[in-house]
Amino acid sequence: MSLAMMFVARRHRIRRTLTLAYAASGCALLDGLTTQMSLANGGIEINPLIGTQPDAMLLAALTFCKMLAAFAALNAPPMFRIPFLTGAVAVWGGVSVNNILVATIVPDPVPLVGGVLAGLCLLAWAVRLTLPVSRS
Repeated sequence: MSLAMMFVARRHRIRRTLTLAYAASGCALLDGLTTQMSLANGGIEINPLIGTQPDAMLLAALTFCKMLAAFAALNAPPMFRIPFLTGAVAVWGGVSVNNILVATIVPDPVPLVGGVLAGLCLLAWAVRLTLPVSRS
């Protein structure tokens, strides 16, 4: 492998990691906004760490901390960075879809199934994004 090809491969790796960090940060923001929307429409928070009816300031602080964690992960070693960002995109994105479906008063199993399917789709996208690109 030539030196130029090594630099191109490194640039692509950095670009993919930044894309994952931005996606995780966006999913964190979407999770916070849809949680607030769901609670305003009569939903109940099921995370036992923050209670069933958290106030808006707590949700804003948690959302900010999650977004900060997504970008702080860029300084972690690659063996931790990629799995964290991939999992964050899948979980926070899936929870966002679940929150939207809860806010729209969809019958009971549909929000859970929709959130899980969205999370799996986002996981597949994130894993595909992190695979090395081969020149053929």
